[in-house]
Amino acid sequence: MSDAHHLKTRDGRVAVTVLGYGLTIQAIEVQAHDRVHDVLAGPEDLRVHSRNRQFFGPVIGRYANRLPAGRTDTADVAVQLEEWGGAQIHHHGGPPPVAAPAESVEQRGPWDCVVWSRVEEPQLFDAQALGAWDAVGVWAIESPDGDQGYPGRLRVEACVGVREVPARIGDVHVEYRARLMDSTDATPLNMTQHWGFYFGSHDGSVLDHTLQLGPRGARLERLALDAHGVPTGELVPCTDAAHDWQLGKRIGASMPPGGYDHFYVWGPSAGRVAHVQGACGVAMDVTTNQTGVQLYTANAAAPLDGAAKRAHGQAYGRHCAAFLEFSAPHATFLRAPLARRAETDTLLRRGETG
Repeated sequence: MSDAHHLKTRDGRVAVTVLGYGLTIQAIEVQAHDRVHDVLAGPEDLRVHSRNRQFFGPVIGRYANRLPAGRTDTADVAVQLEEWGGAQIHHHGGPPPVAAPAESVEQRGPWDCVVWSRVEEPQLFDAQALGAWDAVGVWAIESPDGDQGYPGRLRVEACVGVREVPARIGDVHVEYRARLMDSTDATPLNMTQHWGFYFGSHDGSVLDHTLQLGPRGARLERLALDAHGVPTGELVPCTDAAHDWQLGKRIGASMPPGGYDHFYVWGPSAGRVAHVQGACGVAMDVTTNQTGVQLYTANAAAPLDGAAKRAHGQAYGRHCAAFLEFSAPHATFLRAPLARRAETDTLLRRGETG
């Protein structure tokens, strides 16, 4: 795959590789303790991303996670969502396109399955926003009206930047902006990056990684789901050992049978919302304006159809990565209690830049 773009801090201690296909973040390489650590799980062969939809690093859109398939009408919007990913659900944007992506900024299909164009003159990011980074790139698509079953033509841009920072190794920044390009009043929008983190271990899993979720002092809850994995609107307090992440704990401690595939909600925050550390000695702190995260621990016995990165030294097995997919709760535009908790209905309205 020839569309790999490399961004590196001025001191060279952090390097990020971004692919145009799926806006996939293929690698985050960190220099620490006299070694280079790639803290993202994924395939060694970049062509694997386009050969099979496996969600190791791409962007998800227009709407992340599970929604009810079929037609749904609300007071603000109507959607017609095609079934994919399970009975009666529309998962991660629905089925992939039949045809190969066109060589154009206009792309049809789930955003992990299309080609994002790197643009030199962004429409949604100005020079001040881009100037904060040692190295930066902006990628764009335009999603036509009706794409994936959603109303409105959308212009979407994604900024990826890196910079060196005193007192820590460096920063990696990912930011999405979108705007309706036609007369549509509103459309659902809830993007995320589907990246899986791996910070080294003795057995190739993340069970010994330490994970903390939620801003300090915030109330942490998780989404209750129906039989199809769609949120009911109920929020369950995270007071039991399996789901209480506020002080931090080993991922493998008190893990539910089958592993984690849960969405946690903390509400609006401007501070740190996650901390991860593994055996390699590198730690990651996450700050975001998103109100929750899907934690998925790669629960399949063989989660990757293809050879794992050579940097990780072995084939990926069960629990090879901790996927942290930051977003608003899924189905927020359909569930009023979730909109109140997140303080957003996840609808992008005409004239807004979201």
